[in-house]
Amino acid sequence: MVDRLAHNVLLDVEQAIALFGELAAVGPDQTGTGLQPPRSLLSAVVHKLCEEELGHVVEIVRFLRCYHQSETEQPDLRVQVLLVGVEELLRYLNALVPCVARTGCTLLVYGALDELLSSGCLAGGTGGTGIEPTFLDLEDTVQRAGNLKLSIEYIVRDAASAIAHPLTDDDASSLGALFEHIGYELLRRVVDEAYADHAAGLGHICDFVEHLPCIDQQIVACQVLYRRMGMDSARLRNGATVLAYRMRKVMRYTDFGRSKYAGEMRKLKLRLPEGVYAIVWGYVNIAGNQYLAPKGRQERIGELRCKPAAWIETCSKAAKHELQTDDRGKCFAIKNTHTGLFLTEQEPAGFCYVESTQDRWTVEVIRRGEDVGYKITNLRTGNALVPEGDVRIGIDDQIDGFNLVDFNERALVIVQKFELHRKKAACVVQ
Repeated sequence: MVDRLAHNVLLDVEQAIALFGELAAVGPDQTGTGLQPPRSLLSAVVHKLCEEELGHVVEIVRFLRCYHQSETEQPDLRVQVLLVGVEELLRYLNALVPCVARTGCTLLVYGALDELLSSGCLAGGTGGTGIEPTFLDLEDTVQRAGNLKLSIEYIVRDAASAIAHPLTDDDASSLGALFEHIGYELLRRVVDEAYADHAAGLGHICDFVEHLPCIDQQIVACQVLYRRMGMDSARLRNGATVLAYRMRKVMRYTDFGRSKYAGEMRKLKLRLPEGVYAIVWGYVNIAGNQYLAPKGRQERIGELRCKPAAWIETCSKAAKHELQTDDRGKCFAIKNTHTGLFLTEQEPAGFCYVESTQDRWTVEVIRRGEDVGYKITNLRTGNALVPEGDVRIGIDDQIDGFNLVDFNERALVIVQKFELHRKKAACVVQ
Protein backbone atom coordinates (compact mmCIF):
# COMPACT_ATOMS: atom_id res chain seq x y z
CA MET A 1 0.00 0.00 0.00
CA VAL A 2 2.93 2.33 0.60
CA ASP A 3 3.97 1.82 -3.03
CA ARG A 4 0.50 2.78 -4.15
CA LEU A 5 0.53 5.85 -1.90
CA ALA A 6 3.92 6.92 -3.25
CA HIS A 7 2.66 6.44 -6.82
CA ASN A 8 -0.36 8.65 -6.13
CA VAL A 9 1.82 11.31 -4.49
CA LEU A 10 3.61 11.61 -7.82
CA LEU A 11 0.66 11.38 -10.18
CA ASP A 12 -2.63 12.10 -8.40
CA VAL A 13 -2.56 14.20 -5.25
CA GLU A 14 -6.31 13.91 -4.58
CA GLN A 15 -6.17 10.13 -4.59
CA ALA A 16 -3.05 10.27 -2.44
CA ILE A 17 -4.89 12.38 0.15
CA ALA A 18 -7.83 9.97 0.19
CA LEU A 19 -5.58 6.91 0.45
CA PHE A 20 -3.50 8.49 3.21
CA GLY A 21 -6.70 9.06 5.18
CA GLU A 22 -7.56 5.37 4.81
CA LEU A 23 -4.12 4.11 5.82
CA ALA A 24 -3.19 6.49 8.64
CA ALA A 25 -3.97 5.65 12.25
CA VAL A 26 -5.50 8.83 13.66
CA GLY A 27 -5.43 7.88 17.34
CA PRO A 28 -3.78 5.34 19.66
CA ASP A 29 -6.90 3.16 19.63
CA GLN A 30 -6.42 2.49 15.89
CA THR A 31 -2.83 1.26 15.97
CA GLY A 32 -3.87 -2.39 16.33
CA THR A 33 -6.26 -2.34 13.38
CA GLY A 34 -3.64 -2.68 10.64
CA LEU A 35 -3.35 1.07 10.16
CA GLN A 36 0.02 2.80 10.37
CA PRO A 37 0.99 5.97 12.24
CA PRO A 38 1.32 9.02 9.95
CA ARG A 39 5.05 9.28 10.65
CA SER A 40 5.65 5.69 9.55
CA LEU A 41 3.71 6.22 6.31
CA LEU A 42 5.39 9.52 5.51
CA SER A 43 8.86 8.17 6.29
CA ALA A 44 8.30 5.25 3.93
CA VAL A 45 7.05 7.54 1.15
CA VAL A 46 9.96 9.97 1.59
CA HIS A 47 12.58 7.23 1.43
CA LYS A 48 10.98 5.45 -1.51
CA LEU A 49 10.56 8.55 -3.69
CA CYS A 50 13.76 10.39 -2.76
CA GLU A 51 15.89 7.30 -3.28
CA GLU A 52 14.47 7.08 -6.80
CA GLU A 53 15.14 10.76 -7.50
CA LEU A 54 15.90 13.60 -5.10
CA GLY A 55 13.78 15.93 -7.20
CA HIS A 56 10.67 14.11 -5.93
CA VAL A 57 10.93 16.37 -2.88
CA VAL A 58 8.87 18.79 -5.00
CA GLU A 59 5.98 16.31 -5.26
CA ILE A 60 6.19 15.40 -1.57
CA VAL A 61 6.02 19.05 -0.51
CA ARG A 62 3.12 19.58 -2.91
CA PHE A 63 1.29 16.63 -1.32
CA LEU A 64 1.88 17.98 2.20
CA ARG A 65 0.62 21.43 1.20
CA CYS A 66 -2.48 20.02 -0.49
CA TYR A 67 -3.21 17.75 2.45
CA HIS A 68 -2.95 20.71 4.81
CA GLN A 69 -5.42 22.66 2.67
CA SER A 70 -7.82 19.74 2.11
CA GLU A 71 -11.21 19.17 3.73
CA THR A 72 -10.45 15.97 5.63
CA GLU A 73 -12.61 14.27 8.21
CA GLN A 74 -9.96 15.04 10.83
CA PRO A 75 -9.19 18.75 10.38
CA ASP A 76 -7.02 18.72 13.49
CA LEU A 77 -4.70 16.20 11.80
CA ARG A 78 -3.68 18.39 8.88
CA VAL A 79 -1.04 20.52 10.58
CA GLN A 80 0.39 17.48 12.33
CA VAL A 81 0.80 15.64 9.02
CA LEU A 82 2.49 18.66 7.47
CA LEU A 83 4.94 19.04 10.34
CA VAL A 84 5.68 15.31 10.53
CA GLY A 85 6.24 15.22 6.76
CA VAL A 86 8.65 18.15 6.99
CA GLU A 87 10.52 16.46 9.83
CA GLU A 88 10.91 13.26 7.81
CA LEU A 89 12.07 15.18 4.75
CA LEU A 90 14.65 17.06 6.78
CA ARG A 91 15.85 13.87 8.43
CA TYR A 92 16.44 12.35 4.99
CA LEU A 93 18.06 15.48 3.50
CA ASN A 94 20.36 16.04 6.47
CA ALA A 95 21.79 12.56 6.00
CA LEU A 96 22.92 13.38 2.45
CA VAL A 97 26.32 14.66 1.40
CA PRO A 98 26.18 18.48 1.03
CA CYS A 99 25.56 19.48 -2.59
CA VAL A 100 23.59 22.03 -4.61
CA ALA A 101 20.64 19.65 -5.05
CA ARG A 102 20.39 19.08 -1.30
CA THR A 103 20.59 22.83 -0.68
CA GLY A 104 17.78 23.51 -3.15
CA CYS A 105 15.49 20.81 -1.74
CA THR A 106 16.05 22.00 1.82
CA LEU A 107 15.28 25.56 0.71
CA LEU A 108 12.01 24.28 -0.77
CA VAL A 109 11.07 22.71 2.58
CA TYR A 110 12.04 25.95 4.33
CA GLY A 111 9.75 27.85 1.95
CA ALA A 112 6.82 25.58 2.82
CA LEU A 113 7.36 26.21 6.54
CA ASP A 114 7.74 29.93 5.97
CA GLU A 115 4.43 30.08 4.09
CA LEU A 116 2.72 28.06 6.82
CA LEU A 117 3.89 30.39 9.59
CA SER A 118 3.27 33.62 7.68
CA SER A 119 -0.22 32.61 6.50
CA GLY A 120 -1.55 32.05 10.03
CA CYS A 121 -3.00 28.66 9.05
CA LEU A 122 -1.87 26.85 12.18
CA ALA A 123 -5.24 27.22 13.84
CA GLY A 124 -6.55 24.19 12.00
CA GLY A 125 -6.24 21.96 15.05
CA THR A 126 -3.48 19.99 16.65
CA GLY A 127 -4.63 17.54 19.20
CA GLY A 128 -5.80 14.58 17.14
CA THR A 129 -8.85 14.35 19.41
CA GLY A 130 -11.51 15.68 17.08
CA ILE A 131 -12.23 18.67 19.31
CA GLU A 132 -11.16 22.28 19.09
CA PRO A 133 -7.51 22.73 20.08
CA THR A 134 -6.74 24.51 23.30
CA PHE A 135 -4.56 27.59 23.42
CA LEU A 136 -1.68 25.48 24.72
CA ASP A 137 -2.11 22.98 21.86
CA LEU A 138 -1.95 25.79 19.33
CA GLU A 139 1.01 27.41 21.07
CA ASP A 140 2.91 24.11 21.05
CA THR A 141 2.25 23.65 17.35
CA VAL A 142 3.40 27.16 16.47
CA GLN A 143 6.49 26.63 18.60
CA ARG A 144 7.19 23.33 16.90
CA ALA A 145 6.86 24.82 13.42
CA GLY A 146 8.98 27.80 14.43
CA ASN A 147 11.71 25.55 15.81
CA LEU A 148 11.72 23.54 12.59
CA LYS A 149 12.13 26.72 10.57
CA LEU A 150 14.93 27.98 12.82
CA SER A 151 16.72 24.65 12.57
CA ILE A 152 17.16 25.15 8.83
CA GLU A 153 17.54 28.95 8.80
CA TYR A 154 21.10 28.37 7.62
CA ILE A 155 19.80 27.09 4.29
CA VAL A 156 19.02 30.61 3.05
CA ARG A 157 22.66 31.56 3.50
CA ASP A 158 23.79 28.31 1.87
CA ALA A 159 21.57 28.89 -1.16
CA ALA A 160 22.70 32.52 -1.38
CA SER A 161 26.35 31.48 -1.20
CA ALA A 162 25.79 28.87 -3.92
CA ILE A 163 24.39 31.34 -6.45
CA ALA A 164 27.02 33.97 -5.61
CA HIS A 165 29.73 31.56 -6.76
CA PRO A 166 30.21 29.76 -10.08
CA LEU A 167 27.68 26.99 -10.77
CA THR A 168 27.63 24.47 -13.58
CA ASP A 169 24.71 24.84 -15.98
CA ASP A 170 23.15 21.63 -14.66
CA ASP A 171 23.35 22.75 -11.03
CA ALA A 172 22.06 26.23 -11.86
CA SER A 173 19.16 24.77 -13.86
CA SER A 174 18.15 22.29 -11.17
CA LEU A 175 18.38 24.91 -8.41
CA GLY A 176 16.58 27.53 -10.47
CA ALA A 177 13.73 25.15 -11.33
CA LEU A 178 12.90 24.74 -7.63
CA PHE A 179 12.05 28.45 -7.39
CA GLU A 180 8.86 27.69 -9.30
CA HIS A 181 7.59 26.38 -5.95
CA ILE A 182 9.13 29.12 -3.77
CA GLY A 183 7.49 32.44 -2.95
CA TYR A 184 8.71 35.83 -4.11
CA GLU A 185 9.61 37.03 -0.62
CA LEU A 186 12.00 34.14 -0.10
CA LEU A 187 13.44 34.74 -3.57
CA ARG A 188 14.08 38.39 -2.67
CA ARG A 189 15.79 37.34 0.53
CA VAL A 190 18.02 34.78 -1.17
CA VAL A 191 19.11 37.26 -3.87
CA ASP A 192 19.67 39.96 -1.27
CA GLU A 193 21.89 37.70 0.83
CA ALA A 194 23.70 36.46 -2.27
CA TYR A 195 24.60 40.06 -3.13
CA ALA A 196 26.02 40.54 0.36
CA ASP A 197 27.76 37.16 0.41
CA HIS A 198 30.51 37.70 -2.14
CA ALA A 199 31.96 41.03 -3.28
CA ALA A 200 32.75 39.72 -6.76
CA GLY A 201 29.64 37.58 -7.10
CA LEU A 202 27.33 39.88 -9.07
CA GLY A 203 28.15 38.26 -12.40
CA HIS A 204 27.44 34.80 -10.99
CA ILE A 205 24.12 35.96 -9.52
CA CYS A 206 23.10 37.44 -12.87
CA ASP A 207 24.03 34.18 -14.58
CA PHE A 208 21.82 32.30 -12.11
CA VAL A 209 18.91 34.70 -12.68
CA GLU A 210 18.74 33.40 -16.25
CA HIS A 211 17.80 29.97 -14.87
CA LEU A 212 14.81 31.17 -12.84
CA PRO A 213 11.71 29.60 -14.43
CA CYS A 214 9.49 32.70 -14.49
CA ILE A 215 10.15 36.07 -16.17
CA ASP A 216 8.57 37.85 -13.20
CA GLN A 217 11.02 36.12 -10.87
CA GLN A 218 13.90 37.31 -13.02
CA ILE A 219 12.53 40.86 -12.91
CA VAL A 220 12.18 40.72 -9.12
CA ALA A 221 15.78 39.51 -8.82
CA CYS A 222 16.97 42.41 -11.00
CA GLN A 223 15.03 44.85 -8.82
CA VAL A 224 16.72 43.54 -5.68
CA LEU A 225 20.17 43.79 -7.27
CA TYR A 226 19.54 47.33 -8.52
CA ARG A 227 18.28 48.44 -5.10
CA ARG A 228 21.35 47.04 -3.36
CA MET A 229 23.69 48.45 -5.97
CA GLY A 230 22.11 51.89 -5.66
CA MET A 231 23.39 52.00 -2.07
CA ASP A 232 26.84 50.66 -2.92
CA SER A 233 28.98 52.89 -5.14
CA ALA A 234 31.85 50.41 -5.14
CA ARG A 235 29.72 47.62 -6.60
CA LEU A 236 27.94 50.02 -8.96
CA ARG A 237 31.35 50.97 -10.37
CA ASN A 238 31.99 47.57 -11.94
CA GLY A 239 28.57 45.96 -11.84
CA ALA A 240 26.18 48.40 -13.52
CA THR A 241 26.84 47.14 -17.04
CA VAL A 242 26.61 43.51 -15.91
CA LEU A 243 23.17 44.05 -14.39
CA ALA A 244 22.02 46.12 -17.36
CA TYR A 245 23.06 43.34 -19.74
CA ARG A 246 20.99 40.83 -17.73
CA MET A 247 18.02 43.22 -17.81
CA ARG A 248 18.36 43.47 -21.57
CA LYS A 249 18.31 39.68 -21.89
CA VAL A 250 15.15 39.47 -19.77
CA MET A 251 13.41 42.17 -21.81
CA ARG A 252 14.15 40.32 -25.04
CA TYR A 253 12.11 37.26 -24.04
CA THR A 254 9.11 36.72 -26.28
CA ASP A 255 6.69 36.71 -23.33
CA PHE A 256 8.19 39.73 -21.56
CA GLY A 257 5.34 42.05 -22.58
CA ARG A 258 2.79 39.78 -20.90
CA SER A 259 4.67 39.46 -17.62
CA LYS A 260 3.17 40.97 -14.47
CA TYR A 261 6.16 43.18 -13.69
CA ALA A 262 7.00 44.28 -17.24
CA GLY A 263 6.12 47.89 -16.42
CA GLU A 264 8.38 47.84 -13.37
CA MET A 265 11.26 46.55 -15.48
CA ARG A 266 10.81 49.34 -18.02
CA LYS A 267 10.92 51.91 -15.23
CA LEU A 268 14.02 50.25 -13.81
CA LYS A 269 15.67 50.45 -17.21
CA LEU A 270 15.07 54.19 -17.40
CA ARG A 271 16.61 54.69 -13.95
CA LEU A 272 19.95 53.33 -15.12
CA PRO A 273 22.74 55.88 -15.64
CA GLU A 274 22.46 57.33 -19.13
CA GLY A 275 25.84 55.99 -20.21
CA VAL A 276 25.05 52.46 -19.05
CA TYR A 277 21.71 52.65 -20.85
CA ALA A 278 23.45 53.79 -24.03
CA ILE A 279 26.16 51.11 -23.85
CA VAL A 280 23.76 48.22 -23.47
CA TRP A 281 20.84 49.35 -25.65
CA GLY A 282 22.27 51.64 -28.30
CA TYR A 283 25.16 53.67 -29.63
CA VAL A 284 27.36 56.05 -27.68
CA ASN A 285 29.70 58.96 -27.96
CA ILE A 286 32.73 59.11 -25.68
CA ALA A 287 33.84 62.54 -24.57
CA GLY A 288 36.33 64.21 -22.30
CA ASN A 289 36.66 67.87 -23.15
CA GLN A 290 36.22 66.74 -26.76
CA TYR A 291 34.79 63.72 -28.55
CA LEU A 292 36.73 60.55 -29.33
CA ALA A 293 36.90 59.62 -33.03
CA PRO A 294 39.39 58.12 -35.50
CA LYS A 295 41.39 60.41 -37.73
CA GLY A 296 40.23 60.70 -41.30
CA ARG A 297 43.21 59.08 -42.99
CA GLN A 298 44.82 55.75 -42.37
CA GLU A 299 48.46 55.78 -41.35
CA ARG A 300 51.27 53.26 -41.21
CA ILE A 301 53.19 53.23 -37.95
CA GLY A 302 55.94 50.65 -38.25
CA GLU A 303 54.17 47.53 -39.51
CA LEU A 304 50.80 48.64 -38.17
CA ARG A 305 48.17 50.15 -40.44
CA CYS A 306 45.66 52.08 -38.38
CA LYS A 307 43.72 55.27 -37.88
CA PRO A 308 45.05 57.06 -34.80
CA ALA A 309 42.50 58.07 -32.21
CA ALA A 310 41.81 61.79 -32.04
CA TRP A 311 39.66 64.18 -30.03
CA ILE A 312 37.35 66.36 -32.12
CA GLU A 313 35.30 69.43 -31.24
CA THR A 314 31.88 68.36 -32.50
CA CYS A 315 29.88 65.19 -32.02
CA SER A 316 29.63 64.09 -35.65
CA LYS A 317 28.85 60.65 -37.00
CA ALA A 318 32.59 59.90 -36.86
CA ALA A 319 32.32 59.90 -33.04
CA LYS A 320 29.63 57.23 -32.92
CA HIS A 321 30.62 53.97 -31.21
CA GLU A 322 29.11 50.63 -30.33
CA LEU A 323 30.31 48.65 -27.32
CA GLN A 324 30.12 44.92 -27.96
CA THR A 325 30.38 42.31 -25.20
CA ASP A 326 30.89 38.58 -25.28
CA ASP A 327 31.10 38.05 -21.51
CA ARG A 328 27.72 39.36 -20.33
CA GLY A 329 28.67 42.98 -19.85
CA LYS A 330 31.95 42.62 -17.94
CA CYS A 331 34.14 44.09 -20.69
CA PHE A 332 33.67 45.37 -24.23
CA ALA A 333 35.15 45.72 -27.67
CA ILE A 334 34.74 49.34 -28.79
CA LYS A 335 33.71 49.65 -32.44
CA ASN A 336 33.51 52.90 -34.37
CA THR A 337 30.33 52.53 -36.41
CA HIS A 338 31.37 55.09 -39.03
CA THR A 339 34.54 53.25 -40.05
CA GLY A 340 33.86 49.73 -38.74
CA LEU A 341 37.24 49.81 -36.97
CA PHE A 342 37.93 48.76 -33.37
CA LEU A 343 39.70 50.79 -30.72
CA THR A 344 42.99 49.31 -29.52
CA GLU A 345 46.25 50.34 -27.90
CA GLN A 346 49.51 49.55 -29.68
CA GLU A 347 53.10 50.65 -29.35
CA PRO A 348 54.26 53.11 -30.55
CA ALA A 349 50.96 54.38 -31.97
CA GLY A 350 49.11 54.57 -28.65
CA PHE A 351 45.32 54.56 -28.94
CA CYS A 352 44.24 53.83 -32.49
CA TYR A 353 41.62 52.06 -34.60
CA VAL A 354 42.30 48.81 -36.48
CA GLU A 355 40.25 46.29 -38.44
CA SER A 356 40.31 43.66 -35.69
CA THR A 357 41.74 43.34 -32.20
CA GLN A 358 41.59 41.14 -29.13
CA ASP A 359 41.67 44.17 -26.85
CA ARG A 360 38.78 44.51 -24.42
CA TRP A 361 37.86 47.51 -22.32
CA THR A 362 36.25 47.79 -18.91
CA VAL A 363 33.76 50.57 -18.22
CA GLU A 364 33.63 51.74 -14.60
CA VAL A 365 30.73 53.89 -13.43
CA ILE A 366 31.87 56.70 -11.13
CA ARG A 367 29.02 58.43 -9.34
CA ARG A 368 29.52 61.83 -7.73
CA GLY A 369 26.20 62.88 -6.33
CA GLU A 370 23.89 63.47 -9.29
CA ASP A 371 26.74 63.39 -11.82
CA VAL A 372 28.05 60.18 -13.34
CA GLY A 373 31.41 59.75 -15.03
CA TYR A 374 33.00 56.73 -16.67
CA LYS A 375 36.51 55.34 -16.64
CA ILE A 376 37.36 53.27 -19.71
CA THR A 377 40.41 51.07 -19.26
CA ASN A 378 42.24 48.68 -21.56
CA LEU A 379 42.05 45.28 -19.90
CA ARG A 380 45.34 44.13 -21.43
CA THR A 381 47.54 47.13 -20.68
CA GLY A 382 45.72 48.65 -17.71
CA ASN A 383 45.86 52.11 -19.31
CA ALA A 384 42.85 54.40 -19.07
CA LEU A 385 41.54 56.18 -22.14
CA VAL A 386 41.82 59.47 -20.24
CA PRO A 387 44.46 58.91 -17.53
CA GLU A 388 43.93 62.18 -15.70
CA GLY A 389 40.18 61.81 -15.28
CA ASP A 390 37.03 60.13 -16.46
CA VAL A 391 34.92 60.56 -19.57
CA ARG A 392 31.29 61.14 -20.36
CA ILE A 393 29.29 58.55 -22.25
CA GLY A 394 26.20 59.85 -23.96
CA ILE A 395 23.41 58.42 -26.07
CA ASP A 396 24.31 59.00 -29.69
CA ASP A 397 21.17 60.22 -31.44
CA GLN A 398 22.72 60.72 -34.87
CA ILE A 399 20.19 59.83 -37.55
CA ASP A 400 22.74 57.94 -39.65
CA GLY A 401 22.56 54.28 -38.65
CA PHE A 402 20.40 55.02 -35.61
CA ASN A 403 19.40 51.89 -33.76
CA LEU A 404 15.59 51.78 -33.77
CA VAL A 405 15.38 49.19 -31.00
CA ASP A 406 13.73 50.85 -28.00
CA PHE A 407 13.53 54.11 -29.95
CA ASN A 408 10.67 55.50 -27.88
CA GLU A 409 12.35 54.78 -24.55
CA ARG A 410 15.67 56.25 -25.64
CA ALA A 411 13.91 59.30 -27.04
CA LEU A 412 12.18 59.69 -23.68
CA VAL A 413 15.54 59.71 -21.90
CA ILE A 414 16.84 62.40 -24.27
CA VAL A 415 13.72 64.52 -23.79
CA GLN A 416 13.90 64.16 -20.01
CA LYS A 417 17.55 65.20 -20.04
CA PHE A 418 16.73 68.23 -22.24
CA GLU A 419 13.88 69.31 -19.98
CA LEU A 420 16.07 68.93 -16.91
CA HIS A 421 18.78 71.26 -18.21
CA ARG A 422 16.63 73.71 -20.17
CA LYS A 423 16.80 77.26 -18.87
CA LYS A 424 13.57 78.51 -17.39
CA ALA A 425 11.96 81.49 -19.09
CA ALA A 426 12.16 84.80 -17.26
CA CYS A 427 8.99 86.37 -15.90
CA VAL A 428 7.17 88.60 -18.37
CA VAL A 429 5.17 91.60 -17.19
CA GLN A 430 1.90 91.79 -19.05
